[in-house]
Amino acid sequence: MQKRNVQAASPVDGNGCGQYALAQAQALLHACVSSWPRRGRSVALVGCGTESVPELFWGAGFDVTGVEPDARLYSLAAERAGPQADMRRGSLCVLPFDDGFFDYAVVMDLPGTKPYVEPFAERALEACRIARRGILLAFMNAWSLYGLAVRCSRLFSGKAWRRVHVPQHWGGLVHTLRCAGFRGKASAASTLFGPARTWRGDGVGRVFNRRISSLPWGAFMVGRLDFTSSPTFTALLVPAARQKTPVQAAAGPISSASCQDVQNRNVSNRDTDGASGLAERL
Repeated sequence: MQKRNVQAASPVDGNGCGQYALAQAQALLHACVSSWPRRGRSVALVGCGTESVPELFWGAGFDVTGVEPDARLYSLAAERAGPQADMRRGSLCVLPFDDGFFDYAVVMDLPGTKPYVEPFAERALEACRIARRGILLAFMNAWSLYGLAVRCSRLFSGKAWRRVHVPQHWGGLVHTLRCAGFRGKASAASTLFGPARTWRGDGVGRVFNRRISSLPWGAFMVGRLDFTSSPTFTALLVPAARQKTPVQAAAGPISSASCQDVQNRNVSNRDTDGASGLAERL
């Protein structure tokens, strides 16, 4: 009987785990960019991952430019984005943009997607070159149960799991970027804390796989490097009843003494009006 060489597949390929993990990854990406100023800001996607990722960023308010080397994914992303995003096809390590051309840049290895040929660190360095305000690095975390499973599989099975993304170390990536001269404030968050087989929308795994935390042990991690020291913010709408009119804004705050004077005048006016009315009736 002839033996067949069965290759182990990624735990998130072609099943419910992949869709759930991808949804959690996009939720974490959205949370990490929520404090960035987005209206009128440009972002470069150094690899789209899926055709829905450009929509995620232009829906958040960015002016999106995406670069994708895969012909099929490029066509799908360009068709879905339409005129909302500028999609281009090309290499991820030699981008056709000047230094600091964009406000932000994003490098992604999303769960359940096809791995890129270009090394993650080289893509990250190129993203730093074209971004002037900050970058996002989204990757599969080596310090997680998922990363441990990948290392064990490669150790004991040789070619197994070769279709998954190579897990990355956030600390190692930050060290590489800073050695190249790119310095800034680093922060990170992660999700998908359970084993890969629990990445579903039901069961016990839902309790800890939906959590977004600053703990560095989730299978999917997003690291952020801010090059500028300007504070980030999220604009909030003020209810109409609480908004000041131009006259109120010019007058400034009312002191307690002024409030007492107004109350005394109102009482005096009421007494005068009452006396006048009584005199008229008499």
